[in-house]
Formats: sequence, structure tokens, C-alpha cells
Amino acid sequence: MEKIFLLHAAARSGKNTCADAMKDYYVNSYHKRVLIIAFADYVKFVLDKYYDTPAERTEEYRTRIQQFATEQVRASDVNYWANVVSDLLVAIQEDWDIVIIPDWRFGNERVTLVSRFHEFGIPVKTMLIDRPNIEEVDGMTEEQRAHSSERNLDNYQNFDYTIINETSQMQKTIQQLIDIIDKEEKEND
Repeated sequence: MEKIFLLHAAARSGKNTCADAMKDYYVNSYHKRVLIIAFADYVKFVLDKYYDTPAERTEEYRTRIQQFATEQVRASDVNYWANVVSDLLVAIQEDWDIVIIPDWRFGNERVTLVSRFHEFGIPVKTMLIDRPNIEEVDGMTEEQRAHSSERNLDNYQNFDYTIINETSQMQKTIQQLIDIIDKEEKEND
């Protein structure tokens, strides 16, 4: 593994779209093996498998994810989800060149990954995806939008990169990602 990217943004800001575009560019231009893995993958797996709560894009499901992942599991072990992902990544690090985590929501997740991968010399890069006027399209309740999983990084200032995602100009967003990847690859040479 060469690098881990943590993507942060408000819900429906284009994190997954950006992660997919990054993967496509890395694969097609640099022939890298790219893994997209989300902290929420495990949350959704546990809810589906053990609580019979299948994933669906509804207000109730989003609330259930927030309550289960944060108020229940993180309240018991604040690093639980970060440890689950980092444990797996350590075990499979030889299989991937680039890892993209498109749902970074809490500062301790970054701290856990940086600490864990420092010993391997694998950098963790952070990226804010800013989508202007997101409140108009996010489809979330005020309570969901105010949840700590949506607000925890509001005052975080140390992003390595910021992407402005104006979805009506998606090619500009993709070009920003391409420029970042090219910069990162040039620095690795």
C-alpha cells in the first residue's frame, strides 16, 4: 500500500462520486490497484446481518445508522469502526496500492489510521469535498444534519486538499481530483 485518502464532506456532497473518479483515474492512468472501503460498510453489514435492517435510502435508515454507529457502538469504543477498517487494511495492505475511504466523519478515525500506518511509512491524506448549497439537496432532516457524525469535523482546518464540487460542473470537480492525483504521483517519483 502506498497511500490512504480520507474523504470528508456533508452528506450528498459527492464523496462516493469523487472516490469513484479517483479510482478510475488511478487505475487507467497509473495502473494502480485501488480499494474503496467505507467505515459505514461494516455498520451496514452489522445492521443487515445481525439486526435484520437491510440498507435502504430512507430517513429512518439514516437515523438508524447514526444512532447505532455513534450513540451505541462509538459510545462503547470510540475507535471501534476505525480499528475494524485499519485492522483489515493492515492484513490486506499488499493487495492494494491506493485506499480511498469516502466517509471520514470523526477526527479520531484519522488519528487511528495515521498512527497505525505510520509504522509502515504509508501516508494518510485528507480531502474536504465542499458542495455549495448542499442544504438544498441533501434530503436530510434538521436532526440528521445536526448529528455529530455530520458536524464533528466542521472546525477541522488541516485538510491536505479541498475540492469544490459544483455538480453542474462535474468535469471541473474531476479535473481537481486529477490534478491532486498527478501532484501526489509526481511527489512519489
